[in-house]
Amino acid sequence: MEFKRVTEKDIPLIRSFLNDFNEYSCEFSAINLLVWQEFFCFGFCIEDGILFSKNCVDGRTSFGIPFSKDMPKAITMLKKYCEENNLKLALFGGKGERFDLLCSQLPDKFTFIPLRDSFEYIYNSSDLKELSGKKYHSKRNHISTFKKKYNWSYEKLSTENSSDVLKMLYHWYDCYTEKNAESMKTEKEGITKLLTEYTVDGVKGGVLRVDGNIIAFTLGCEISESVFDVNFEKALVEFDGAYAMINNQFVLNELSDYRYINREEDMGIEGLRKAKLSYKPAILLEKYIMEEIEC
Repeated sequence: MEFKRVTEKDIPLIRSFLNDFNEYSCEFSAINLLVWQEFFCFGFCIEDGILFSKNCVDGRTSFGIPFSKDMPKAITMLKKYCEENNLKLALFGGKGERFDLLCSQLPDKFTFIPLRDSFEYIYNSSDLKELSGKKYHSKRNHISTFKKKYNWSYEKLSTENSSDVLKMLYHWYDCYTEKNAESMKTEKEGITKLLTEYTVDGVKGGVLRVDGNIIAFTLGCEISESVFDVNFEKALVEFDGAYAMINNQFVLNELSDYRYINREEDMGIEGLRKAKLSYKPAILLEKYIMEEIEC
């Protein structure tokens, strides 16, 4: 098994596995693979029709749950790789079809350690579009206030406005981030490449302007035919309701064909967790480290 980095040419093949296994998780969304693979030392390989992946966080190597209908075979292949490379087998992943296959075909073979900070927030697209009912009352108020207060417009992210988006992005990082944070540097470089270099099918974005100036944008990509992943969303907080507005307008204008919208994890950030919960996820996708039980 030889693991390699992901290129744009690999994305269609990887996506075919996501569709075959009804994937909901953002782990294998094209943007995350391209932007974060160096940061997390991500690699993938395909052997005997099985998609394998691995990454390294804080010096510890773990493997994604294989994309296989035959989990005993896939895990045996991984165990052999670990033995040859002096690694301890540990899996990382969330609930879903692959998780269920692992549990049913290899019962009592792994311990499951929940990673709450990595749980993913997945919403019905109809909820984010319509914001109907009492539970979304405050969101509707934020949007109503924004519309009354500002001379605004929405447009699709395109090659024509990408340079203006980059100017807003760099201003956002100057204002709101720790400039020396490695994750922020990776994110900034990744978004820049997405807007200037990469060409990936299924990538969509939206832009919000006030008085002609960009004050918010969002960017994401298709996970599967029914699930869209919102990878990045940035807004200038001095504009009241900007985040609620770009969220709603993006779904209204670009994402109506998808059943679910994945807005990823909260990373244990209290304010972000509160905000994501306030949109009432249809699914809170549990994620785990799975360690092999030694006999």
